[in-house]
Amino acid sequence: MTEVDYVFAKTQKSTDFNPGVLIGEYATPEIGPSEAAKKVVQLVSSHTKLLVGSTDKNVLDVFNQEVGMRLFSSLCKHIKRQRISVDGAIMLIRYTVPPPLFFLPSFFLSLTRFCI
Repeated sequence: MTEVDYVFAKTQKSTDFNPGVLIGEYATPEIGPSEAAKKVVQLVSSHTKLLVGSTDKNVLDVFNQEVGMRLFSSLCKHIKRQRISVDGAIMLIRYTVPPPLFFLPSFFLSLTRFCI
């Protein structure tokens, strides 16, 4: 999860959740996951796929639960560090609440596919 924290810290733009800072005027926010979100999902997905097929289902369940809890903790710490405006809060909600399924929900859906 240290790598996830590093990706969040280095790739999340300060204007992702505070778009009013852009040159003193409001810009149209980009709808969809940020680059940081895409990279974290790719990183965690690649790590969780490593164990599929090489261990039994019980070990995978425990591993995926632990990854999910640590990712949630890391995400909460990351969100607490951000400056979030009203417009940025809308973007943050769009990342985490379906529909559309962005960022965490899609990750957790992919985790459940491995467990079934």
